[in-house]
Amino acid sequence: MGIDHEKVLLCKKLRAGGTILYQSLQANQRVAIVGAGYMGTELAESYASMDQQVMLFHSHSHILNNYLGPQMADACN
Repeated sequence: MGIDHEKVLLCKKLRAGGTILYQSLQANQRVAIVGAGYMGTELAESYASMDQQVMLFHSHSHILNNYLGPQMADACN
């Protein structure tokens, strides 16, 4: 399965988030999100609030690394 697979959805702008969220909720129970910046974290929270199983993958030591320090990010977990 690669980036061109039908189950791989890309979301880089806030406006696309709502459309992607709606489309993917129709047929899926589990969601994997790559990137725990602003968009990834918001999408993860939205999916989790709708009883989806969410896995959030991030290359840094804490979420929202461009916005929060490690201590604040730990408090968010």
